[in-house]
Amino acid sequence: MRAKFSCMGLLAGIFAFLAKCAVANAITMTTLPEIETFNLTAPQVPQVNFEVSNSDANTPPVKIDTNSPQTASQVLTFNKFNTGLGTLTGVSITFTTSYGATATVTVPNNADSETITFFADAKIDHSLTGGFITPQSPPQQAFSASCQADPGKTCESGPQSNNNTFNGTAGLAAPLTSFNGPGTYDLTAALTSALAPRITPDNGTSFADNSTFDGTLNANWSGSVTVVYTYETGAAVPEPLSLYLLVAGLGGLALSRRRR
Repeated sequence: MRAKFSCMGLLAGIFAFLAKCAVANAITMTTLPEIETFNLTAPQVPQVNFEVSNSDANTPPVKIDTNSPQTASQVLTFNKFNTGLGTLTGVSITFTTSYGATATVTVPNNADSETITFFADAKIDHSLTGGFITPQSPPQQAFSASCQADPGKTCESGPQSNNNTFNGTAGLAAPLTSFNGPGTYDLTAALTSALAPRITPDNGTSFADNSTFDGTLNANWSGSVTVVYTYETGAAVPEPLSLYLLVAGLGGLALSRRRR
């Protein structure tokens, strides 16, 4: 009787071990990357400009015409995870982008009695947002375009900044269950440009009559956003059941013969 119970216990242990192996064989997989591109350049991004003039001797205040700031955006739409593939265990949202800007200051005529440096202070903002991610943005890019005009002279100058990178992985602001399909969700890439006039030596925008200067700013931002889902298949993948039964049967036969 003791041998019989020992045999049964051994068989139970074998089946428990095999069942454990079956669970451990669940497969983790990733979906093919879904890639959406954006391109925020002219004419989608309006040129930012201003004009400062003090041409009327009877009107001391300086006149400033400006359309700053300007914002352009593009919506990127992604598919939610197909729950028919299995159980969602992770979401990776990465982005690779490049941006730049060109600013110019032009002085048609410096009617002042001294040399003046004319500036255009530029600011560029980039943001990738959406309800499913934490907002992504690089430090604000700020720079100045300037040109120096002697009395009665003209000038035009400005810096150019291109091929700057803004790359990374977006943090998730929603639980994994929010990414389950069917359906889609949106992320938005937005570019904001701003330009403000300034002069020296008086560090303001007040200068002699009959003087005019203007500034322009052209910004661009393009790149791609990639979404990849990690998931587990819905069922474990066991070893062939016939192999299990064969091993168990051989074990039982060996014990039985030994008992005899």
